[in-house]
This record gives sequence, structure tokens and C-alpha cells, in this order.
Amino acid sequence: MDNVWTFFNGTIYAISPDGSFGHIVKFDRQELSLPRTPLDLASRSKDDDEMNIAETRQHLNQIARKSGDERSIRVWELRLQQRYALPFVCIVFGLVGSAVGIHPQRTGKATSFGISIVIIFGYYIISFVADALGKVGTLPPVVAAWLAPLLGLIVGGLLVIRASK
Repeated sequence: MDNVWTFFNGTIYAISPDGSFGHIVKFDRQELSLPRTPLDLASRSKDDDEMNIAETRQHLNQIARKSGDERSIRVWELRLQQRYALPFVCIVFGLVGSAVGIHPQRTGKATSFGISIVIIFGYYIISFVADALGKVGTLPPVVAAWLAPLLGLIVGGLLVIRASK
């Protein structure tokens, strides 16, 4: 009985094709044969999107650098720098939003919403292109990760200066 999981004090919901509950069964103890053991699930390695800064740095130093694969090292260095750069996105959007919001608008809310969408879309296009250029090695990982936030800070700063005049 290798992959048998034992569940206690649970409820089984049978959902019919129309989305309603077919029937509900409560149990005190239920054994199910599943394809994986609990330890298989616990030992699964995290995706790079699930890792924090310390885990990303550890993976970079212990696995990627030892493999000698330059592309893998570059990608993990990029991911590490992106962990540091990501909080600055809030500052960028706050700066740009405050600068755009200062101007008295003669136009409607739809125009302001459209401008916001263009700004956000433009930021993410720059971020996506910089990420791709960082992965292939055209840009160093530090530059690729920080390019969009720095450009956003510059644009936001210029907009705030222009709005203050």
C-alpha cells in the first residue's frame, strides 16, 4: 500500500455536469490510492516565480553556477535582479499617475482611463522586451531588470516637473 493517503474528518462533494452538487458525503476516515506520496509533493522544486530573493540567490549559487550553463546563469541572475526591481514599479506608477492626475482634465474619465492603459501597456512592453534581451544575452541581467523601472522613473520625474510648472 505505497501511495495510499488517509484523510480524516472530511467531506466529499460530487459535482454534476451542470455545476450543482450531486451529493455530499461526510466521512471520519477515508483512504485514497493516489499516484504520488505526500513526500513527492513536498520535495517538488519551486518554480522561479514562486521563489523569494533568498531562494533565487541560493538556486543561482548552488545549482545554476555549478552547472556551467551560461544561459541558465544569465536567466537566474535576471530573475534575482527582477526581484529587487519589482517594488520600484509601484513608485513608477504612483509617480506617473500623480503627474497625470494633477492636470485638470477637460476631457472625460474615459480619456484618463485610456491614457492610463497606454502608460501601463507601454511599461510592460518595455519590461517584456528588456526581459527577452536579458535572457538572450544582448543586455546584461542588471540592465535588463532595471531598464523599465528606470525609464519609468525618468518619465515620471519629467511629467512631475512639467506638471509643477
